[in-house]
Amino acid sequence: MIDMVSFAIILFAIGLLIIPLGRLYSIWQAKKANSKFSDDKYAKHFMNIIRVVSLAVCVIAMLIIFILQKYG
Repeated sequence: MIDMVSFAIILFAIGLLIIPLGRLYSIWQAKKANSKFSDDKYAKHFMNIIRVVSLAVCVIAMLIIFILQKYG
């Protein structure tokens, strides 16, 4: 049970780190020549996807903790 709690905490931390890492990646890619990230529409779409993925990872971690509290 403690292993699952540790896993959920690590998963939640990864979920929180996805957004700043995605932002750094998009900035890094925008500096390159002939990059898709130089288009503002593509960069916004990429960040929206990053936010959804981050939210999904955090929700999964919270569900693991909730299920362990309720049934564990």
